[in-house]
Amino acid sequence: MNKFPFVFFVLLFYCPFVSAQSAVDYEFDPIIVTASRFPTTFSHLARNVSIIDSEQIKTAPVFSIQDLLSYAGSVELNRRAPHGIQAEAGIRGGSFEETLVLIDGIKINNPQTAHHNFDFPVEIGDVERIEILHGHGSGIYGADALTGVINIITKKKLLNSINIYGGDYKLAGGYLSLGKQTGKLQNNISIHSSRSAGYNYNTDFEAVNLFVSSSFHTENTRINFKAGYNDKDFGANNFYSSSYPDEREHTKTILSALKAEFFNGRYSLAPQISWINHKDDFFLDYNRPAWFRNIHTSNSYGLEFPFTTESKLGLFSFGGKYEYETLQSTNLGNHERKQGGVFFDYQKIFHNRIIINTASHLFYYSKWGWKFWPGIDIAYRVNEKIKLYSSAGRSFRMPSFTELYYTSPANMGNPDLIYSRAVSIETGTSRQTRHTYTNISLFYRNGINMIDWARKNDSEPWQVMNVTRLKTRGLEFMYRYAPELNYLSHVQLDFTYLDSEKNTEAFQSKYLLNYINYQVNFSLVHRLPFGMTASWKLKHVKYQSNNKYLLNDIALYRNIKRGTYYIKITNLFNTDYYEVKDVVLPGRWFSAGIQQNF
Repeated sequence: MNKFPFVFFVLLFYCPFVSAQSAVDYEFDPIIVTASRFPTTFSHLARNVSIIDSEQIKTAPVFSIQDLLSYAGSVELNRRAPHGIQAEAGIRGGSFEETLVLIDGIKINNPQTAHHNFDFPVEIGDVERIEILHGHGSGIYGADALTGVINIITKKKLLNSINIYGGDYKLAGGYLSLGKQTGKLQNNISIHSSRSAGYNYNTDFEAVNLFVSSSFHTENTRINFKAGYNDKDFGANNFYSSSYPDEREHTKTILSALKAEFFNGRYSLAPQISWINHKDDFFLDYNRPAWFRNIHTSNSYGLEFPFTTESKLGLFSFGGKYEYETLQSTNLGNHERKQGGVFFDYQKIFHNRIIINTASHLFYYSKWGWKFWPGIDIAYRVNEKIKLYSSAGRSFRMPSFTELYYTSPANMGNPDLIYSRAVSIETGTSRQTRHTYTNISLFYRNGINMIDWARKNDSEPWQVMNVTRLKTRGLEFMYRYAPELNYLSHVQLDFTYLDSEKNTEAFQSKYLLNYINYQVNFSLVHRLPFGMTASWKLKHVKYQSNNKYLLNDIALYRNIKRGTYYIKITNLFNTDYYEVKDVVLPGRWFSAGIQQNF
């Protein structure tokens, strides 16, 4: 690996500008719930976790969670369409099938295909923050957390608010949220609708989202219920094959989940149950609907029951989980699978300096039996500002039903696939002051039996197979400055560098080997005259395939009585680019709207 980026960022890390900050009162030191089963303050984490907080969400020049994630450090977000219609997220060079997606800790990954992992009924206005765990997560969560975890934390209390917007390409949308507290009961509901005629041939869309949540809290009990419905109908120009520009898709998702937490002194029990129903109606050519149409219906049932206790020896958590997934499909056939396991986690903090976390998952799948997935994280707080940390763990992911059984003229599944697995190690250091946060981490991942769609030449269809042993090295750097100044809100810089070595035959790779070589994300929020605020997002990306581009999004806000009006411009430089090969993304897109509380 080129040593220049590492040396450069080490010098920046310890530069006098950063050292000039004094008080250890870092303004965003929240409780993090994704890095272990024990909620931990940000300053005591033993892992690299990125946070997109409520202020960043509020000012971002985007309309969807998916578009917001495209500016997160080390996240490779591959969009086939904007505005949350379809996107896939990989972390640290992993594919989208190797990333676990959660909503309030509930697994959202779609068993049919990870193309649908973001088909969930939560809008950006429902979100309090997003936590991104970089690296292995199977010790905590089990399957599919091979390279990282994205946990979307929803708001506990919604404001009574309405947001109406419109823009280029006949974009029109609206978001309504209502929240009401009655005694110890909090009820929330939100609805969002959007549509566009499309920025290119066959890129139109219509989307509707409904989300409800209720929570009941007493001194020793918390009960949370959430449910939602998501409906998206969209043109899918070249989404899955460049040979078929007239693809079209219609997806529907129903989510419901119930979680109860019971506390008794040093003991707690937090069982949760969830159900996700997903329907996918796909036309390879909507001008010939009878020729090739796939209708898939999947159901995912989840049950988890962690028990946590505290003693002089530390924090202990243990329990079990069970998952049952079914699929009824006109193409893939009818299938079901059962999987689950038991877990054990431990945390101990010595003298407020040394933090040790262990996580282990004994996972069972009927086809391969029991497998053990451990992980350990260690951190040392040199002082109140500087922290050193290291982590190691084994992780894995299961093949999706599409990878196992799909058949089309362009893509062929493989029922003989086995699970992908990896061993990951990382080390890093962070510095935290009242107004700044800086983090540098180095990581290495050795992946075995990695699943990918591959072919030997362009004349063959894509065939899914365990194609390679993939070794990945990388560097991550993040710097955030959040001063208490009238003219400046925050500045943030993220840099990711990746390098991989493959051990495979001469196959073309559809996903796995077309990773990001490097990525630079920059964000700036500052004040303007006349009460205006400007929010800038810039991203420069280079892929292993040599595809590279520079994007710039901007939003202008002005607060009014009980509300805000805004202008958003995405792709300000009108860059020609794609994130999935042959799927052209929109040029400059102007939109404006008003948000009003009542």
